[in-house]
Amino acid sequence: MYLLICYDISKNRTRNKISKKLLDEGLERVQKSVFEGSLPQKQLGALRKQLNRLLGKKDSIRYYQLCKSCQERVLKLNPGIATPKKRSKKIATKIL
Repeated sequence: MYLLICYDISKNRTRNKISKKLLDEGLERVQKSVFEGSLPQKQLGALRKQLNRLLGKKDSIRYYQLCKSCQERVLKLNPGIATPKKRSKKIATKIL
């Protein structure tokens, strides 16, 4: 199944562990806290259990399943990860 996974994690250490785990599972980082890719149902279940053990009380992870039709309708503008430095340069360029 094709998934979009996003999270809101307060601690850097936990956030780094979760992002590393998602990358290790073969998911692609599309934004700083958003990943997408395909995982079999059984693998997703195991991943969810592993990630759930890492979460703090105020942390959250959302899993969205995208059907084939929905995947084809995803609109990507300026694909790639914008770091804070890159974002600042883009804003400065637009102002000038």
